Amino acid sequence: MGRVLVTARDLTLERKTRWELLRQFPRARVRRSPFKGVLFLEAEGDPLLMADRIREACPDSIGRVTPLLVESESTLEAVRQSAVEVGLSQVRRNESFSFRVYKRGSHGLQSPTPDIEREIGTAILESLYRRDMLRPRVELACPDVVVVAEVLGPRTAIGIIRSRQGSR
Repeated sequence: MGRVLVTARDLTLERKTRWELLRQFPRARVRRSPFKGVLFLEAEGDPLLMADRIREACPDSIGRVTPLLVESESTLEAVRQSAVEVGLSQVRRNESFSFRVYKRGSHGLQSPTPDIEREIGTAILESLYRRDMLRPRVELACPDVVVVAEVLGPRTAIGIIRSRQGSR
């Protein structure tokens, strides 16, 4: 079962986003999260391919589409460990990457977002270096792969967004 987190482009578009997701995946289950404008799509299939299909079919109503690969507690250590795991499995040799975190609700990540992104991004960088023995490229503006942490209160969903040029 694949899971994808979808944010509505605008909070007023949540209903339209939900309808468009069900139109694309008629047998899917679309659940609301406790946070307005954040939906979960659950369907049979690869979450990476599902996310690509959503981006192509629903560009007017969606904000961010994140295929979910790992879920963890919303603590710095748990998110770091999960993000490194996802980075190692998804960032290929010679691909650029970045790490982004989006926080909602009450959680254990009290540091400012830029500090968390820098710390966890560095942990991913060091792990990729140990794996490849090649300094990974960090690119904040247009990376090939963005490792994303969607903090939803006490739980955090970790996934990736792969750019078109990075999907060789």
